[in-house]
Parts: sequence; structure tokens; C-alpha cells
Amino acid sequence: MSTCPWTYAVDHDHLRFPSTILMAKPRCTYCIGSNGDLECNPITKSIRVLRRGECTDGLYQYHESTQEVTIGFTCAGRRTVQDKPDDNVDYA
Repeated sequence: MSTCPWTYAVDHDHLRFPSTILMAKPRCTYCIGSNGDLECNPITKSIRVLRRGECTDGLYQYHESTQEVTIGFTCAGRRTVQDKPDDNVDYA
């Protein structure tokens, strides 16, 4: 059992091949047993899909593209962003 449980939802787009993709959806915001210190963060994967375009001479044109798919969730610390580097730190 995962400390970040998820379920799958169907993402259907009739203009895409494959038309149906399962996407993971979180059941919790925070990791079970973490007292709110750890968050459930998505695990994603880029997949290739075909998108249906215009119909020319009775045939549809398909174009390859990529789509991000959430395949699960993992427990991780909260992400923080530093506004600017500390001028007093020597990185050399």
C-alpha cells in the first residue's frame, strides 16, 4: 500500500489516438502518516499520441504530439523556491 494512494480516471478525447488514456488522480493531498509534512507529488511520463487534423480528400490527417500523463504519486517534501541567490555565498 502506498502512503500516497491514487485512483485512475479515464481521459477520453475522440480526436486523439489512443482516444482513451488512464490518468492517476490523488486520493490525498498529504502523505498518510506524515502529519502534513510530506506531500503527494505526481509521477509523470510523456507519451506520443496522434492528433486528428483536417479532412483532405476524404482522409483525416494525423499529427504526432506528446502528452504528459500522470502515472502515479509519491511521497516527498514540500518544494520551496528561493527568490534570488544569496549574495554572500561563494559557489566556487
